[in-house]
Amino acid sequence: MQIATNTTARDAALFNAQKVIDLNPLSYRGYQLKHEVLYGARRYDEATAAFEIMLSKLENAPNMHVRKLRQRYLSPSEAERIIGMEIRVRLDNAPLRVLDTTTGLLCDREAQIRTFKTSSEYNELLLFTMKHPDIRMKYIEEVAGMYFGCVMLSHRWEGKEPLLHEIQDKVVYDLDAVGGIVKLQVSLGVERYKTNNAELQQSLNSTFVWYRHSALTIVYLSDVPPQSKAGALAKSAWNTRGWTIGECLAPKLILFYRQD
Repeated sequence: MQIATNTTARDAALFNAQKVIDLNPLSYRGYQLKHEVLYGARRYDEATAAFEIMLSKLENAPNMHVRKLRQRYLSPSEAERIIGMEIRVRLDNAPLRVLDTTTGLLCDREAQIRTFKTSSEYNELLLFTMKHPDIRMKYIEEVAGMYFGCVMLSHRWEGKEPLLHEIQDKVVYDLDAVGGIVKLQVSLGVERYKTNNAELQQSLNSTFVWYRHSALTIVYLSDVPPQSKAGALAKSAWNTRGWTIGECLAPKLILFYRQD
C-alpha cells in the first residue's frame, strides 16, 4: 500500500512539473521540479537529462538575474571530470588489481572505475556534485573513499599459491577450495600476484603506500592453530618474512586470524 501511494504521489508530481513546463517552456522551473521528482525516484538518467535542460534554460534566460543562477551549478561533464580526478587520486594509492568481494572477480583499475560508474552511489554523487559545487569535494572524498577502500591480506606464501593467469576472468568463489585459493575465498582483501616485470616492480615499490591507505589489513597465520597459547603469534613463520615489518608499520588497522 505504501509503495502504491508513493508511486501515485510521484506520478502526480511529474504531472504537475510537466504542467509548469507546458505553461512556460522557456522557464527553468518546470525542469527543476521534474529533476527533483525523478531524482527522488532514483531514475537517475532521466533526472540528469532534466537537469541539463534546466541548465540550458538558465543560460538562455532573458533575465540577467536568472542567468546568474547558472553559476550555482555544474554540468554533468564538469562534475564527471571533478569526480574522476578524485577517483584517480584514490586509485594511485591502491593496488593495481583488487578482488571484488561481491562478484569474486579480479579487477584492474579501469574495471573498478567502470563498475563504479554503473552504481547508484556514482549516480547520486554525480547529481549531488552538479547541484552543490560549493561543498562537493568533502562529499566526493567520502564517497570515493568508501567505494574504493580495500582490505589488504598479509600472509606467508606456502605450497601452491594462485598466479594471475589462474584466476583472471574467473569467479574466485567458484574455484576449487585448495591451496592458496582458500585464503582468497575466506578473506575480504587483496592479493599480490606475480605478473609481468613492470607491474611486479611497481607493486614492490608501492606496497607500503597500499597498506598505509587500506581500510584494514588482515594477517592470516596459517601455522597458528585454534586454541593456541599466548606467544603463538611471535613464533609464527609469518614473522620471518621480509615483508613483515612494513606490513606491520604501514596499516592503520590490523586484524590477526589464526588457522581456523
